Amino acid sequence: MPSRKERLKYVNTRIWKTDRLTSYPEQDNSHQDSIGAKAKFGVCFSGGGTRSAICTHGQLKALDDIGVLDKVGYLSCVSGGAWAAVPYTYLDQHWSDSNFFGSIVEPEKLTLEKLSEISDKNYLHSVTHASVMDDAIEHWAKLAGDETFSRVIGDTFLEHFGLNSRDKFFAYTENHIKDILSRNEKMEESDFYTVRPGRPFLIASGALLRFGAKDYLFEMTPWYSGIQKLYESSRGRKKYIGGGFIESFAIDSDSPDSVTDNMATVRVGSMRHRFTLSDMLGTTGAAPSEVLNNIGLKFIGFPEFKHWPINNIGDVKAKEYEFGDGGNIENLGILPLLKRGVEKIIVFVNTKKPLSSKNPNEINAAVRALFEPGNVNHVFSKEGLAEIQNALHEKLESGEATICTNIHSVINNDHHGITGGNEVEILWVYNHNYKNWEDRLPAEVSNKIGRKMGKLANFPHFATFMENAAKLIDMHPIQANLLSNMSCSVVRDNAEDFIKIFSDSH
Repeated sequence: MPSRKERLKYVNTRIWKTDRLTSYPEQDNSHQDSIGAKAKFGVCFSGGGTRSAICTHGQLKALDDIGVLDKVGYLSCVSGGAWAAVPYTYLDQHWSDSNFFGSIVEPEKLTLEKLSEISDKNYLHSVTHASVMDDAIEHWAKLAGDETFSRVIGDTFLEHFGLNSRDKFFAYTENHIKDILSRNEKMEESDFYTVRPGRPFLIASGALLRFGAKDYLFEMTPWYSGIQKLYESSRGRKKYIGGGFIESFAIDSDSPDSVTDNMATVRVGSMRHRFTLSDMLGTTGAAPSEVLNNIGLKFIGFPEFKHWPINNIGDVKAKEYEFGDGGNIENLGILPLLKRGVEKIIVFVNTKKPLSSKNPNEINAAVRALFEPGNVNHVFSKEGLAEIQNALHEKLESGEATICTNIHSVINNDHHGITGGNEVEILWVYNHNYKNWEDRLPAEVSNKIGRKMGKLANFPHFATFMENAAKLIDMHPIQANLLSNMSCSVVRDNAEDFIKIFSDSH
């Protein structure tokens, strides 16, 4: 009888070649796991470390409270947004949403004493107890290698919710598990985490890093992962990257031993090389990896996975590549939804860059890039940017939440494989001071916001790293509770706008 370590060495996985992809698996209405009409609705949570994780927590909580979260087809997230969205997606049934979110507290009742309290069942407990440096030293000492960063992130954001086993793959639904087991007799149901029933379809963005060249968007989902478009990485040398998707449990595998039309047999190797939820979080959140690798500091613990192109199988052998934060390419998570033809999107821009009353043209760079001709992420007509800027500044000047709804024409983007010609309705939600909400806070709290010194000096634009002295990404309970509450209030106070985006008409 083979050991548990050995019995999963070879697996049979489904593959989806780009040139044969007529619809994404979750959009195939002939499949029992199709998301159906929900496919037209998506929500994006941007990167931004624990600042965005906190915002995402409050935003998910509010969308649930106003009754629209069950209408969402997609949750597309990057980096810090994924640090909250992934545990929410895979939350075990014994862990209630009410505990994960915590109770909704009106701003009038947010005393300093109340803000200092966080239940250990609340997701925010993770961002206030993120002992990253201690964990990193521990895993370096254990020679974790390129698993180091992912293990640290898993310890921080998954361990508390029982989702951090390095023995386990992750999958989509019970139907998906049954399909996998039907073609892999040595696999067991216990080898997988599955999505909590009723959750939207998750997409986490990472990047396959190509130093000195353009990086490639690496999409990770509970069902499949990969790089949609086939790229020629070296001219005339048969070096290709991408070309489709492979089931997520087979990521980091060697070149296929055998291939049929839509199936491959691959070697996934030892447990250390299994693609886990911590690998998903570590990849999408590995912000420093590209910078460090560009200056020659490789092999210091950031994600590396074997990759072989789904198209041109047999021509190109598996090669190990460095992977990094999806924000290296696009920090909003909007590109995967445009690829899928999503018609209505809420984009939470959980940025550290404030809007400027002196310079209305200042706005988060990831937003600007979508409208700039010549930018690799150019997908919208350039006129749309001014409309967003003007609308957000009107809200800012009046003390309202900085949100606006616009309809944008999608432009062809060959690099990312996006076909234009359609329109998409987007509700933009920009992280910024919300005066009407601040006016409702007790004076002992509101008086601390924006002071030169103190925990709320940078509120709500906390730094991605080192906001608090001697803490790499940890937030103080007062910071976490207050930012989550403001993010939640933005949605709840403007519930009509958020409900309207899920209507069937423009």
